[in-house]
Amino acid sequence: MITIGAVLITLFFVVEVTGIRSSLSPQSIKEIFLLNPLVSILIFCAIFSMGNLLYIPGWIFLVGAVFGLGKEWGGVVTYVAAISSCTLSFFIVKSIGGDALRSIDHKFANKIFDQLDQRPVFSILVPVYRPDQVV
Repeated sequence: MITIGAVLITLFFVVEVTGIRSSLSPQSIKEIFLLNPLVSILIFCAIFSMGNLLYIPGWIFLVGAVFGLGKEWGGVVTYVAAISSCTLSFFIVKSIGGDALRSIDHKFANKIFDQLDQRPVFSILVPVYRPDQVV
């Protein structure tokens, strides 16, 4: 939490000292976006992903995108950024944590991983809760 606060305070001071804040308005953000849509989406996705890794809520980015780009474009860009952020987060956590949960030696956990290994897509798309099988 302290790291997030420090990053946001630092970002605020950088934007204030460089004078960027005075030139930022919804109209100027929209113009920049329309001039360079691909680069703008990539930058927004990168910022959204960093924010996600720092536990900054996604709705903050949605509000900013809707404020700067309007409902339609803001929603679409935030959706694309959320998908890319989730994908990036998955790969980062997978590379750091790997199969750490599989080292748990518990009957219930082993049963879950066995079903996940046998039918991975089905297990994710159709979660089945059976109270009689809970340990």
